[in-house]
Amino acid sequence: MKCSYSSVLRSFLCFALVATAAWAEEVKVENDTPAEGTAANCNLTGYKSEARTGLQVPVPDNNAAGVTLGPIQFAPDGRNIVDVVIDLQMTHTWVGDLIVAVGYDVTCDNSVDVQSVLLCRPRGTGATTPAPCGTGTGFGCSGDLTTASALLFDDTGATPVAEGVCPTVIPAGCYRPSTVGGSPLSAFDNLRKDGCWYINVSDRAAGDLGVILGWSVHILNDVVVGVEEASWSLTKTLYR
Repeated sequence: MKCSYSSVLRSFLCFALVATAAWAEEVKVENDTPAEGTAANCNLTGYKSEARTGLQVPVPDNNAAGVTLGPIQFAPDGRNIVDVVIDLQMTHTWVGDLIVAVGYDVTCDNSVDVQSVLLCRPRGTGATTPAPCGTGTGFGCSGDLTTASALLFDDTGATPVAEGVCPTVIPAGCYRPSTVGGSPLSAFDNLRKDGCWYINVSDRAAGDLGVILGWSVHILNDVVVGVEEASWSLTKTLYR
């Protein structure tokens, strides 16, 4: 059922989603490479990609609704999703303030059907502090996202962002969704490929600011297996 999600993400998942053209110029980049390969360690060989770059979208400070960007949509070709990798570029001081969620609207009717939480107020080394995702009073990891901190999210990533460590600057790399409060990208597997993608970024504590610079969706879809000519010949003989 749509919109039966936790109260933490309700504001993202249950309102009409609005594109952000008013804030920034969006540049569409498509890579239509045949779908073959694997995203192990975020290897995108064979993935189809749609990107929104050149953005300058501010993230509202201490605002649970945050900002929603999208949609990103792939051309329909009758295929289904096998794997998804999300790419996010943004600047923000104190990454422990942030919740990042990706939503997928299967029919593009402005209502998210499936979602994955990628970043969920990571706690860094403070494993005994209150739970993240806005349910506690802890401030999370104080590390910063910079223009050099391009984050790729995939279920095969080695570690989540800033869990167990809290560097001064969060390094770019391949990460898996947050362990506490996050949810895997496999939630999108086997859905049709031509739905609408949205990303929501919210800042849950006052005093630190950030800007979204760009984001991308990378999809590995299933491959239509052709029928050999010999097989068709055999089939035709059965009906002569």
